[in-house]
Amino acid sequence: MSFPVWAGEWGAAPHRAYGRSTSLSRRQARHWSRRFSGVGVSISAPRLRELVAGTAEAGHEATDAEVTDVRFALTALDIEQQRHQATMRRARASAVQAAIFVAVALIALNAMLCLAYLMLSAVPH
Repeated sequence: MSFPVWAGEWGAAPHRAYGRSTSLSRRQARHWSRRFSGVGVSISAPRLRELVAGTAEAGHEATDAEVTDVRFALTALDIEQQRHQATMRRARASAVQAAIFVAVALIALNAMLCLAYLMLSAVPH
């Protein structure tokens, strides 16, 4: 393959259009390598840097299996992120519902206390 692993169908990396660099730092490569291993794809950080940069040293081109693995890992990470966001959205909705319930309960308790005070203050001694 002559284009970087991150390239789209037409061989142009989508992030190049936005002016981002096409290389990973060592730290970023380690981070992505760990995240990829979390979804079952094991690619070393140095190899990941080579794949992203698109460097084709003699005999070290990106194989179809590597391209498939990286694309699978990116898709799996995206699905994981969407699942996490949905969980956080549901948790936030539950927290809002609980806060509304507590607020309504406090308002009702306050109304009951006000009524009790009015009733007790209206009774002559």
